[in-house]
Amino acid sequence: MIGKRTKWIVVGIGVIAIMAYAAYEARSVIAGPALTIEKPRDGEVFSEPLIVIAGRAKNTAQLSINGRQIFTDEKGNFSDALLLGRGHTIIEFWAEDKFGKVRVKHREVVLK
Repeated sequence: MIGKRTKWIVVGIGVIAIMAYAAYEARSVIAGPALTIEKPRDGEVFSEPLIVIAGRAKNTAQLSINGRQIFTDEKGNFSDALLLGRGHTIIEFWAEDKFGKVRVKHREVVLK
């Protein structure tokens, strides 16, 4: 027969395992939105005013570029076109999750 103490140790290990698994699964909620910008690279120089912006967003409820809402596909990928003005431009990427956590990234580009 299993002793009372051994029984409590097994129950304690089980509770700890469940809590660890729950924390692991909740990591994306705790971390907030993830935003990866593939295009353009920071500091990139363009000779044409129309550029493609692309990247990935995970755990987002809203995503915008320079204040204009854009949408992702089912895998979180996004792609959009942006018309640059001559000279230096700062592009702001803004993502918010359903809990109100916000992630903002910037890319600085130049149109010659």
